[in-house]
Amino acid sequence: MRCFTILFVALVAATVGVSSLAAATTSPTASSASDSNASQTTKLNDFAQATTEQPDGSTIVGGAFTQADDTVSNRLVRINANGALDTTFTVNLGVGFKDSVTSAALQTDGKTIVGGRFTTSGGVTSNRLVRLNVDGTRDTDCPGNLGAGNG
Repeated sequence: MRCFTILFVALVAATVGVSSLAAATTSPTASSASDSNASQTTKLNDFAQATTEQPDGSTIVGGAFTQADDTVSNRLVRINANGALDTTFTVNLGVGFKDSVTSAALQTDGKTIVGGRFTTSGGVTSNRLVRLNVDGTRDTDCPGNLGAGNG
C-alpha cells in the first residue's frame, strides 16, 4: 500500500501541473548541480523540465529531449557528479519514455518516481507514472500502470 500512496501523490502533482517535485530547469544543457567544478556538460536536444539529485551527487533529468550528447535518451537521463552522461543508466531505461517527463522525485530508499505525459516507459505500459530502481531499471515490486489514462 505504501508504494501506491507514494505513486498517487506523484500522480496528483503531475496531473495538476506541478512541473517538478524537485527543482525544474529549462536549459538545453545539464550538469550536476552538486559539483561546482563539473568537468563535463551533457547537451540535450530539447528542454529539461524536471530534476532530482541523488545522494552520490548525480542528477536525474527529465523533459522533452530525445538525445543527450550523441546518445538516444528518450526523455530521462542521469548526469554524473562530474557532468558526464551516465550511459549505464540510459541503457537500463531501454527505449525510454514515449512522451515528456514532467516530474521526478527521489525516495528515501534511492528509488525515483517519475511522472509525465508518457504512456510507456521502457516499452511497457506506464500511464503517466513509474518508479525506477537506482540503476534506472523499472521497479517490478511496485504495481505498474497506476497512472491516469489518456487525458
